[in-house]
Amino acid sequence: MKKDNGITLIALIVTIIIMIILATIVVDFSTKAIDKAKLEDIKTNMLLIQGKSQTIYEKYSFKEIEELTGILYSEQNTYVISDGLLDHLKVEDDIYIWGEEALNENGLGTIKTDEQTFYIVDYTTSEIYFSKGYEYNDSIYYSLTELQELSI
Repeated sequence: MKKDNGITLIALIVTIIIMIILATIVVDFSTKAIDKAKLEDIKTNMLLIQGKSQTIYEKYSFKEIEELTGILYSEQNTYVISDGLLDHLKVEDDIYIWGEEALNENGLGTIKTDEQTFYIVDYTTSEIYFSKGYEYNDSIYYSLTELQELSI
């Protein structure tokens, strides 16, 4: 009689299939975790900006300060605003762009910005918009309100 000392081909194929299935599950879970972390980072930044902007608007309303922080939307020409974001904005006098300077001025220098990544503050409604938006399920969400309602 012949003694089998090795692994059979069928056992090897089953093992490989199980490993592929497990790898697929891990990759899917990791991707979702990364997406959720990005969303939470954006929401956290927007909540910090919202808190600061509400404080600034209250001081402005009570004449404690003379001007609002940021660049008045109607007077700016540096920042590129996408059509999708423009559709969300109701352009009024109290809409300001918060770039690096405004964030640093308000103690939020750890939030990174550039000419394409910035925040828009609507002082009258306390709504905050993220210039790049967050893409999920073939839609792009720009406002803090939309992002807070989004569940991943």
